[in-house]
Amino acid sequence: MEIKFEAGRYVRGACGGFETVAGRDELLQRALMRLSARRGGFFLMPDFGSELHTLFAMKKSQRAAAARRMVYEALAPETQLQVRDVEYTESGDGTARVSAALALADGGSARLDVSIVG
Repeated sequence: MEIKFEAGRYVRGACGGFETVAGRDELLQRALMRLSARRGGFFLMPDFGSELHTLFAMKKSQRAAAARRMVYEALAPETQLQVRDVEYTESGDGTARVSAALALADGGSARLDVSIVG
């Protein structure tokens, strides 16, 4: 069980504590945090996170393949899910979206989306 995290903040519960997530929601929250966090950004966990924030430093023609590789690398420690597909799309306003289709160990599926600002 983990503390619920939304929009960059922990979610407060009704009695002054924090809300928690478990099971499938916990797995998806953990995976989203791995994709959103900058790899090397946590001193005690240098391999946690992804390098998706570096995509705009690459040639445009290399970004989709790099995004795919970065998603697979970031989510490799999560043994209860498997990456099925990764889509990379850029907007004309200097942002991009990485969308990962996942197969979950419980037989379900999910999609996680991460926005990247260039």
